Amino acid sequence: MNGGFVLKPVVLLVSLGTSNTTGTGNSIFEDSLTITHSGVFYFTMGSSTNDFFNGPVSVTNHASKEVYMANGDTSFYNPNVTISSTGNDVWHFGNGGGCRFWQVAKLSALVPGLWSRII
Repeated sequence: MNGGFVLKPVVLLVSLGTSNTTGTGNSIFEDSLTITHSGVFYFTMGSSTNDFFNGPVSVTNHASKEVYMANGDTSFYNPNVTISSTGNDVWHFGNGGGCRFWQVAKLSALVPGLWSRII
């Protein structure tokens, strides 16, 4: 998401592209957010300003490239965060100098051995 959105309904983001998908940040998600990445390249959120996640977040990566959350910024995750995978992919939370805060949040993975792939 690119800049200045306050999203109150449930949000579904689907990445199917043949180039990088980059969200610059500065968005507030008041309800649940579901991200499905099946694109050919990277999926990035929060590359320059804060994102706030006030509802549950679910990220599924079907691609062979990484998903970057809080990439170069500070993002705040208030409720539960669930990540899942169908491949040998990696998630980055707080990459590139970014920082993430898990405020009363619970991170759960749906893939055996996944913790060794979260950077």
